[in-house]
Amino acid sequence: MAENKLNSYKFKPIMKAIIDGIENEIDVSSSIKTIAIQSDYQGRIIPIMKVTFVLDSQTINLFKENEHKLKFKLNINRYEEDDLKDSESYTFYDNYIKDLLLKPFNLNISKIPNSENDTGHEFVSNNELQVTLFSLFHLNYNKKVYNKVFRNCQMKDVLLYFLDQNKDGKKLLLMQPDNGKIYEQIMIPPNSLTDTFYYLNQKYGIFKSGMKMFFDYNKHYMISNDFDKEIAVEPDEYDTVIFNILNPESMKYNSLKFGIFDDEESKKYEIIMKDTIQKINNTDGEKEIFGEELQFNSISKENHFINNELENKRITRNDREDDVNFEKPKEKLLWNNYSNEFLESEYKYKTERRQTQFKIPLAYFRLDLITPNKKYIIKYKDEDNAKKFNGNYHLKQLNYQFVRLNDYEYFDIFGVGLFERVLED
Repeated sequence: MAENKLNSYKFKPIMKAIIDGIENEIDVSSSIKTIAIQSDYQGRIIPIMKVTFVLDSQTINLFKENEHKLKFKLNINRYEEDDLKDSESYTFYDNYIKDLLLKPFNLNISKIPNSENDTGHEFVSNNELQVTLFSLFHLNYNKKVYNKVFRNCQMKDVLLYFLDQNKDGKKLLLMQPDNGKIYEQIMIPPNSLTDTFYYLNQKYGIFKSGMKMFFDYNKHYMISNDFDKEIAVEPDEYDTVIFNILNPESMKYNSLKFGIFDDEESKKYEIIMKDTIQKINNTDGEKEIFGEELQFNSISKENHFINNELENKRITRNDREDDVNFEKPKEKLLWNNYSNEFLESEYKYKTERRQTQFKIPLAYFRLDLITPNKKYIIKYKDEDNAKKFNGNYHLKQLNYQFVRLNDYEYFDIFGVGLFERVLED
């Protein structure tokens, strides 16, 4: 078992409102109630932040009147909890949130009953303002239209060209593409940055198991879904996190220390926790008893409009409940617009290998270590759960929240990770 327990932290947000045309910034740090960040690594490409303030009516009216001129600048510093007063202040997640400029959307105002204001901090008002925020960098980089021709190049060369242009000082974690062909020419039609990446993946293929692309506040990820592929991580980080999950009825339960550990010998992180996991069985993702017969046709070979009509009829028929686990393989007709050799393997990976999802609470854990580019291994100690759920998992979503509790100045962090099982071949 790992021996080096990693430190836990408390956090101090520093947030200022900036209004175009008004010289002085407005410090709203003491008015923050919560900061919530939602990261959907498969459904979106950028995180969404929601901040809840408790503000006086005058400030709220000022923000509402200048909503289109308003932006926020955010820093979050973290401190070692064991020695908070003497700990040197440094920024959360390796400059994860530092001088982050944010554009607000959806300014929602509500009243707080006195009974609910139990944070231990006496706010000057019971006007609650919740603001949805997007990074200005994220909003701006996709406005640019790209149109370029590459010659005698590989896919990695093309990806790096676009990613390097849009790093803005952020770290880039790019896995080696499976597509190692040398192309005489790759022509990029006019597209936004994200549409350019989707176009490259659709026409040429990047990874055999599909692409996971996410532009976080501190890092940009362009990674494969393949669990067995070599992971791109920071030089001082491990690529694997093990969840050791204990049943409270176990004899060893009370003798073990809970938390997150750095196992230098195995080069892995180990999280020891009690079983508070919510299990979600995703039957649509299970392998069919008799599998599928896939037909990948190229649109260029036949009439495009006839093919679309046939595809709609075929998929409608195949998705009927009567056809699930039937006595013969399901037939599914799919289109390969560009004769992309990776399309079939990507489809099979996404539809046949995913089965079970876990929602894992991550209170007080080092959430900077829970990132989409790592391998996750679930290990139950009790035999029944071990047979059902032990295995390899991907991080699908991470939602976490900085919460002001009984301490006026510092915040704690709570999170929930959604992990998706990867079945072995």
